Amino acid sequence: MIVRALWGLAMGLVAVLGLFFVLGVEVGPVHSGTALLAALATCYGAAPTAGEPPSEIRISWRWTIPVTVASIAWLYGALLMMDSLHQAIHGTPAPALIIQGWPGLIGILAATAFLVFAHELVHWVAFRYYGARPRFLMFVKPFPGAGVYAEGHPLPRRAMLVVALAPVVVLTLAFVALLTVPQWTVLATWGAAFNLAGAVGDFAMAAWLLCLRPGTWVEDLRDGIRVLPIGESERHLLAEGPPPTTGAKG
Repeated sequence: MIVRALWGLAMGLVAVLGLFFVLGVEVGPVHSGTALLAALATCYGAAPTAGEPPSEIRISWRWTIPVTVASIAWLYGALLMMDSLHQAIHGTPAPALIIQGWPGLIGILAATAFLVFAHELVHWVAFRYYGARPRFLMFVKPFPGAGVYAEGHPLPRRAMLVVALAPVVVLTLAFVALLTVPQWTVLATWGAAFNLAGAVGDFAMAAWLLCLRPGTWVEDLRDGIRVLPIGESERHLLAEGPPPTTGAKG
């Protein structure tokens, strides 16, 4: 299911952008935004074609190729979106990202590390909002990455959806706002692009969550996520009470 969702993210975006190219459409903010939304729709439409959602998802080496392809596609699509927004705001294309020697390379790597930290920090804050006690981790298998998990602190499905998608919403809006400041347009353009490209796993996980029944509780594990059995969910609800906001039940 996760693999199909990831391929949906990539193929949906490629198909829409390819259609724009064939039709000779000049891609603007509306077109690029539509392409990204269409890719999300394809992602969430492809996931259910795998059948009943599994009760447990574990990070797998099978994700490596679709994660890579989807990330590259979304990096390109996000750059198109931010460049078109830059032209709409400032009347000129976004400045190119120039890496000047080792200092420039080190600066890019440091900025990327900070972006990863900021992305995971938003996950952490969202977990804390719902009363969970998350922890950071870094992993190298099956592919390098970083994450936040809250093992032992189950959440309702809707709350976990908020946790999964919070960095995409919060950081993208922040970078779009930053795009209005001429001195920060390069940072805003590439920051948004890398953040969206790095969120393909979050999108795929959200697709799985949407396939679960309303009222389901899930637990985020160190290397995956699992559905709590009905009895265990009820025991947790009775023991812990509902999450801080009643609207989080879903």
